[in-house]
Amino acid sequence: MARLTREALLQRGALPRKTVKLPVMGEEVLVQGLTGAQRDQFEGDSVVQRGKHRSTNFANMRARLVVLGVIHDDGQRVFTDSDAAAVGNLPAADIDVMFDAIRELSGMSSEDVEELGKPLPGGQPGFSPIASSETSAASPSTSSSSESAPAN
Repeated sequence: MARLTREALLQRGALPRKTVKLPVMGEEVLVQGLTGAQRDQFEGDSVVQRGKHRSTNFANMRARLVVLGVIHDDGQRVFTDSDAAAVGNLPAADIDVMFDAIRELSGMSSEDVEELGKPLPGGQPGFSPIASSETSAASPSTSSSSESAPAN
């Protein structure tokens, strides 16, 4: 069996695609799996690391994946990264259908998504949602201050 050459590997192949029906809106959208760079972007945006402590940024996590994977028929993205907040306001059931399809097409298991929030091996647990008023790592004495995230 012949092995792929460097040129063949680097030639961008078609990413897997799927049409999904949105249960609330009743319409269909086309989604595709992520490239390696897009998956790294999504995972990098979902984790904040400070030393051995890792925190998960759950803010609009599903919408951030959806904006990367919903495409037009020509393969161009429907949304820009800055659309994540607006996409987050769509019906949750519709976001879930798109998220699950993109995750599966990207080879991400539900365990991979859960893994983003687990503590580092050998490190202290650092699992916590990121709040917009997060304190600085340079001033650990303020980490127990009365600051709190706004209620949703």
